[in-house]
Order: sequence, then C-alpha cells, then structure tokens
Amino acid sequence: MPLLSSELVLHTGEKVFLRDLVKTGPIALVFLRHFGCIFCKQQIAKLKELGDDLNVAFVVMSDVERAASFREQLGVVHPLVCDVEMTLHDKFGVPRGNVNQLANAKVMRRAIGAMFQGYKPGLPVGDARMLSAEFILDQEGTIRWKHVADDISDLASADTVREKLEEAKLSSSSS
Repeated sequence: MPLLSSELVLHTGEKVFLRDLVKTGPIALVFLRHFGCIFCKQQIAKLKELGDDLNVAFVVMSDVERAASFREQLGVVHPLVCDVEMTLHDKFGVPRGNVNQLANAKVMRRAIGAMFQGYKPGLPVGDARMLSAEFILDQEGTIRWKHVADDISDLASADTVREKLEEAKLSSSSS
C-alpha cells in the first residue's frame, strides 16, 4: 500500500496518486532512461504498436514542460509521470548503470541497429547513467512482475509487457 500512496505529477501538471493509475486495473510502469535514449524511443514505438488500450505509464526524469513536449513529439498516448527528484525511481529501486552497463559491445551493436531502424539519439534530460526498468503493479500495490535492465540496451519487449499485464489482470480478477 505505501507505493500506492506515492504522489505523482503527470505531463499535464496534474497531481495524482499512484493508486489513481491502477483504478482500472494493473499498470505497466515503464521507467525510461532519458529523452535522448534511442532504446527508450524504440520501446515507446513498440508499445504504441500494441494499441492505446494498454494501461501503461512512462516514468521520466523531466519537468512537466519537457515531458509534454516529448510526449507530443513522439505521439505518445499514455501518461508520462514526471519524476524530476527521482523519488519513484528510488522507491522501485531502479539503479544507475556502471561504465560497462553504459558502453559495451552489445550496447554498441544494438545502438547501431536502432539507428538503422531510424531511431536517433538526442541529448539526455535527467541522469544519463540510469538504467531502464519495467514493473507491473496491481490494484493492491503488489509488484507482479519486474524487469530491470542489465545494460542500457536491455529493455523488456512490448510483447512481454503486454503478456505480463494480461497475466496480472487474470490474477487480479481471480482473487
């Protein structure tokens, strides 16, 4: 329950509690590294392909104005949670990467692949050392599933996020 009482600020400037985001069912909280991260842009695009009906919120280390601009630029329909102070990052234990997690051969290969797919790196907004993470949180505030990146290129696939959300919904409805 303590997680659900976390106060959040959305990209609109609206203040809500985490419990408000799970009222309609389990939610996928997707912690993005920063707005310039090509892997994050790639993940957003893949989640968008699955449709607007997924209960997803992207957690970003940005103020409201930049978050709203980023959301509009990428055509994101899901809410962005502005976590400038990284309070939610800390509550969920999202770590900072070390030198090897920020730059290694796998990261370089995946970055080149993402660039060939049309994703362009940009300037970081927030702490560029942060790793990405995805959490499925149910209506009781229980973390049903999590994926914390091994390096900056390690993101859960959109299909996995959808699958884990569905599992959490089934689990919640049978309780």
